[in-house]
Amino acid sequence: MSPFAGTVALVASCLRRDCGRLGLWAFGLVGLLALRVANVMDLYSTPASREEFARSAEGNIAAAVIGGRPVALDTIGGRVSFEVFVSFAATAALMSVLLVVRHTRAEEQAGRTELVRAGVVGRRAQPTAAVAATTVANAGIAALSAVVLVAIGLVVAVGVLAISWWLVDRRDLGGTLGGGHGDRGRARAPDALGSPVGLALRLQRAPFAGWLAGITAFAAVFGSLATEVEEAFESDPDVAERFTGTEGTPLEAFLATVAVVLALATAAYVIGNLMQLHTEETEGRAGLVLATPVSRLAWAASHVGIVAAGSAAILAVSGVAAGLIHGWRADDLSWAGELAVANLAQLPGAWVVAGLTVLLHGAAPRVASVIAWSGFGVVAVVTMLAEPLQLPGSLLSVSPFVHLPGVPAAEPTAGAPVALVTVATALAAVGLAALRRRDLAST
Repeated sequence: MSPFAGTVALVASCLRRDCGRLGLWAFGLVGLLALRVANVMDLYSTPASREEFARSAEGNIAAAVIGGRPVALDTIGGRVSFEVFVSFAATAALMSVLLVVRHTRAEEQAGRTELVRAGVVGRRAQPTAAVAATTVANAGIAALSAVVLVAIGLVVAVGVLAISWWLVDRRDLGGTLGGGHGDRGRARAPDALGSPVGLALRLQRAPFAGWLAGITAFAAVFGSLATEVEEAFESDPDVAERFTGTEGTPLEAFLATVAVVLALATAAYVIGNLMQLHTEETEGRAGLVLATPVSRLAWAASHVGIVAAGSAAILAVSGVAAGLIHGWRADDLSWAGELAVANLAQLPGAWVVAGLTVLLHGAAPRVASVIAWSGFGVVAVVTMLAEPLQLPGSLLSVSPFVHLPGVPAAEPTAGAPVALVTVATALAAVGLAALRRRDLAST
């Protein structure tokens, strides 16, 4: 039997199962793109305005890293590409990663891969089908952009796919890179796994490590750019004016904006890891745990507490990383503490997202994931694009982050953070109460 047998059928199955998810991704990406294009055309409607921006961005390293290579900025097309390319590509990449993981490792962990391979399906069919379905999804969202991106990165994609073939041919089903089922393990599980907190920590530690590394690396990039950004502000008052608010210097306003971006990324971590509760339920593992003397409240609260602590750790560590790099370049290491405080000032916003996710899981588990991620998209757009999109003030209140002080440009306050923590606690409490009263979710 060919190692690729059944690939076409699996591609069709992937696309059929994810048609709803792909529709939401397409709506969000294309809708946001349309809004940004309209905004750019409105702000830079004259050749003079576009030429002025091109002059200010030319040779600006920070702008190049954030917006991509500045090409033809004196045209609408070049300006739109500069504004949206990096964020659009990053979002599409996130979609691609989630799709591939959903149709490879997640299927294996759920035990469905064994059922699939019991048919006429080759070992290489599943990863190949996941990559192929993801490629089709990207092409459907933006056909021309997908063709260009695939042409640029075709060599890397083929190399990674070849590595995945090599791995699936050599490891045991259900095993990892560290070994298969045939390896000898401990004769006795660690005592910590006997408690709901220990089990939740074991399940959450790998995703937490990945998010921590990614967000910290992202923060370090911004920290390395802070000096260039400050120089750009000093050389171009027009650019500085865009970041100047009622409080703080333009650099402090920029770093406050970075803190909000990192907080939004942390909110994505919160949603993704709290959805582990739904996965544990639908795949039957929660039922096994709850068959012991462990209560639903203890089981769920363990995950919630670990994610809440993890979000605080991510913001603190990423703030220190950004501050150390900027402080080293600016010869002032006190920035490490300042940016850690700036990040933690945004933590209540991430906790509100956590509380809402717990509420959705407890009250409406079947649609919790869709509503939570859709709500996150709305919050991200409102938080980051309210001013350029000229959104009404009444809409701003839906984002918890707009109520928090923009440290270090503003002084930390207690009022709004305490209020948001109270809201987050109340949402989580209602969600946990609803979880105790409903049946466990099933596939």
